[in-house]
Formats: sequence, structure tokens, C-alpha cells
Amino acid sequence: METADLAEYDLSQFKPVHFELRREDKAVSLGLPAVLLDEVKRIAAQQGIPYQRFMRQAIERVVTTQPPARERRTAEG
Repeated sequence: METADLAEYDLSQFKPVHFELRREDKAVSLGLPAVLLDEVKRIAAQQGIPYQRFMRQAIERVVTTQPPARERRTAEG
């Protein structure tokens, strides 16, 4: 079996990529204060991604760090 050694390559300019496969998207409408939306757009632009993707990723981060609802109910008593 051959192995690959990437040590000889300069990978410092590479950026992480998030692959989205077979999504079943649902559209949502969300009212935000203009100041908040402007800040979201600014941060997304700094990261080089569309602001809607940035918002989706932020929501995903929160959801994936929370225990499932059934575990929260058990812990709350």
C-alpha cells in the first residue's frame, strides 16, 4: 500500500470547506433589526462567505452543542 506525505507541500493558504450533500432545505422568513443584519453581513464578508450561509452555520453550531430535547427534559426534572 502506498502512502502520501503532504509535508513537502505548503498548505498554509488552504481554507476549510464545508460540504453540504443532499440537503432538504426549507425556507424561513426571519425579521432582524437592521443593525443586527448589517453586523451579520459584515462578519460574513470578513469570512468570505454569503451572509445566509454564515447565519445557517451559526444556528448549526448552537444546535449541535445542545443536548437533544429529551435529555434536557430529563435533566430539568
